[in-house]
Amino acid sequence: MKKILLFLSLLLNFNINIAQNITISGPSGFGNKVTVLTNGNYVVRANFNNKGAIYLYKGSDHTLISSFSGTKNTDFVGSGGVFALTNGNFVVCSPSWCNGSKIEVGAVTWVNGTTGMNDTISVINSIIGSNKYDWVGYNGIVPLTNGNFCY
Repeated sequence: MKKILLFLSLLLNFNINIAQNITISGPSGFGNKVTVLTNGNYVVRANFNNKGAIYLYKGSDHTLISSFSGTKNTDFVGSGGVFALTNGNFVVCSPSWCNGSKIEVGAVTWVNGTTGMNDTISVINSIIGSNKYDWVGYNGIVPLTNGNFCY
């Protein structure tokens, strides 16, 4: 079968990506969602005691580039989805994210898909709601063909 695929690959001039089974370790709920980026890197979402956590890995050697999480046990970072953009970056939607005493205001966080983000979600690095139960990011985002996104 591999010989046939290789022949077709050469004949039709396209690449064949064969899935790899790799093992990377992480906290509770690690790997419940994996998003592959257009630059070959990949994002792994973890529940992590309901705080939620996002891990960015280098696709070529599976080394950790960066990670970030929520600060409260009810933040559920990434629960609204991780969305790959066409330019290799990604957006993380966290509708349950809390801003201090304002619960579930939500956050939409843009992340560089090459360097990542080593921080917690905050008003500085995210689009956030202004009132409790705004649930910003609940319906996800719309990736655009130019690498931008609409919320």
